[in-house]
Amino acid sequence: MSARIEPPRRYPWWARLAFLEARRTVGQVPEPFRITARRPKLLFATIVYEWAILKTPRLSIRLKMLAALRSSSLVGCPF
Repeated sequence: MSARIEPPRRYPWWARLAFLEARRTVGQVPEPFRITARRPKLLFATIVYEWAILKTPRLSIRLKMLAALRSSSLVGCPF
């Protein structure tokens, strides 16, 4: 599957680390991550935001994953 926007040729080291974690968690790197990597500061902010949501102590990780799965299915996202 090809994106309409060409991804960068080389990603920062921390982006590659985030891609590795996404591949381990989801099975592949989400296309929005690769496209957002064209603007490294924006990708970094997105990663920090996602990490902060994941680490909030009020909800269990299982419930957070269930909410993410349900919201993704509602909007038709494969992730």
